[in-house]
Amino acid sequence: MNELVRIPEGESYGDETPEDLIETIKDCAKEARNARRDWLTGAQECYDFVAGHQWTDAEMEQLRDQRRPPVVFNRIEPVINVVAGLEVTNRQEVRYLPRELGDSGPNEVLTGAAQWVRDECNAEDEESEAFLDMAICGEGWTETRLDYEYDKDGSIPICRVDPMEMLPEPNGKKNYEGANYLIREKLVPLRWVKETWPDKADELVAKQEADDSESEAHLNVVGGQYNSPGAVRGDYARKMIKLTEYQYKKRVPFYRVEDPQTQSVLELDPDKHDALQRYTEKTLGFRLKSVKQFKCIHYRAFAAGDVVLEHAQCPDPNSFTYHAMTAKRDKKRKCWYGLVRGMLDPQRWANKFFSQSMFILNTNAKGGVMFEKDAVEDIQKFELSWAHPDKPTMVAPGALAAGKIMPKQPPAFPPQLGELLSFCIQSIYQVSGVSPEMLGAVDREQAAVLEYQRKQAGVTILATLFDALRKYRKEQGKSLLYLIQTYMTDGRLVRIVGKEGAKYVPLTRQEGFSRFDVVIDESPSSPNQKEKTWVILQSLLPVMLKAGIPLPKETFDYLPLPQSFIDAMKKPPSPEAQQQQQMQQQLQVRGAVAEVSEKEASAQLKQAQAQNQLAQAQTAGEGGESASEQYRAVGEIQIKDRESRHAMQMAEMDAFVSQMESRQDQARKDAETASKIRTQQVVAAENLRIKEQAAKAAAANRNRMN
Repeated sequence: MNELVRIPEGESYGDETPEDLIETIKDCAKEARNARRDWLTGAQECYDFVAGHQWTDAEMEQLRDQRRPPVVFNRIEPVINVVAGLEVTNRQEVRYLPRELGDSGPNEVLTGAAQWVRDECNAEDEESEAFLDMAICGEGWTETRLDYEYDKDGSIPICRVDPMEMLPEPNGKKNYEGANYLIREKLVPLRWVKETWPDKADELVAKQEADDSESEAHLNVVGGQYNSPGAVRGDYARKMIKLTEYQYKKRVPFYRVEDPQTQSVLELDPDKHDALQRYTEKTLGFRLKSVKQFKCIHYRAFAAGDVVLEHAQCPDPNSFTYHAMTAKRDKKRKCWYGLVRGMLDPQRWANKFFSQSMFILNTNAKGGVMFEKDAVEDIQKFELSWAHPDKPTMVAPGALAAGKIMPKQPPAFPPQLGELLSFCIQSIYQVSGVSPEMLGAVDREQAAVLEYQRKQAGVTILATLFDALRKYRKEQGKSLLYLIQTYMTDGRLVRIVGKEGAKYVPLTRQEGFSRFDVVIDESPSSPNQKEKTWVILQSLLPVMLKAGIPLPKETFDYLPLPQSFIDAMKKPPSPEAQQQQQMQQQLQVRGAVAEVSEKEASAQLKQAQAQNQLAQAQTAGEGGESASEQYRAVGEIQIKDRESRHAMQMAEMDAFVSQMESRQDQARKDAETASKIRTQQVVAAENLRIKEQAAKAAAANRNRMN
């Protein structure tokens, strides 16, 4: 098992000591936090709006003072759910193509191993959560790491990371490509930190007691435990500690040296290169051809306060363990934002206009009345009865006919308010690019072609999000490939789904292929991809079959059928089934040959009869009875010969059929016998196991009694 390259305690890497490393971490964290301060506030607001928390505490207090209802009709969440659903129904898969001369197909073992790793850790679900984060706040993060806690041989979990915990270097490249450092800050139990780094436990306790009265505001820590100086002094905070993970890359020099014998190129560090050049110059009298280059090596360090817990290379020295997907660029603030930011104002104003409309309806005069004094006898009873439509109202005789009672007309509702409310609701879909057709919320009848085109237009608007996801899969796929080849090629069994169906194969390191191209393809398991492909295959398959073009086995992957049934169809037949199939094919061939032979014999018989009739006619015309009899005898001999040959062929066919039937019966009997033997073996093994358990239980009882 490969071990990570660790930096010895007390020694420096390059020009950095552990104290310098702590200062570097603090400076980088401060730089990233200052650049993301506004983004963190906006991202939290976006999450709140999606969850339905669309009124601030101050606004809620003001509404209660004004007796206005704090109404929320959340129209942002369905839009985000549609975008997330598009990703779920159009998932992609990663394939690895070795770089070699000629045609090159995907490496089934590595591709299947990557799929097996992703299935084991539910990577698709984790990446869907990260994609949802990107649609909401503009960034989605996952971590690809090594884990030995749940699998002693090691596993590769791919987990979603809260974007609020990340502090990347502020740059403007998509998916933070080329970032020089990444920082993650999160709260973890102090007990877990002590168990993970037991040699640092005493130093951690001393530092925590010294810094107990000090605190620093951290807006990016989930839960807001560091928002105020007094927020970390409770019992909960004393049990938790802020763990900072700092990952960075460093340019390291190396030399590429040409071997004069094998013409191969070696990579050496400067010390080994200098030693080799001195040796060759001393022994051979010349220096080898070499060139100096630089490569980026990624490192990571864990720190708690001013204590460096660990400093080592990343599991994949060519990449960070964290991978990002970013949505839309805000060049001014040097950050990324998602779909929700554009929908905040329309949703906010829609809530305000609706709340104002309800307030106007509640406070406007309703049911008032104007009447003359002599129109009613008891004014108080009249007022009480008028306010209740279910009670009778008594008035003076002739008051209604004389028009002495007239209801008050309530003030008209402002029509502009309803128009503004409708405008805000429509703007939610317009600014996001998600049309009502994608939501299935169209309340009018329209052609199916038009509705499909509008859905496709909405998907086109969202293409930048899926482009970021595709780029993420390439970068994450390269890191996953390195981890599989380096840490998991120990012969463990992995499930590979290839052209012959699913099977378990040992995962070993493959020599000869050092570099692979990562290709992103549509996954056949995607429901939308299955549906689209099957619609095309329905019209294409009959043409291919008619033309005699064999169907590839990958065609089964796109059938709209359960996956278990598809796997059964792709699975190769058993040896008994193959033998029976060959027998059936031979029987069909024999039958076809017999049918052709029968037709040939019949044709020859008819030809012989025709020749006989022709000979009879010729001899009758010439008057020679002896010649006619001679021709007739020859014809009869030919007919009998053909009939005998046909009878022999039919007898051979019958014998072959009976032989095949006997073989099938014997194969069936052998299979039944083998099945009985296996059943007996299983029963015997189970009985033996039960007896051993009973013996162990009896021995345990005797020990307890003693």
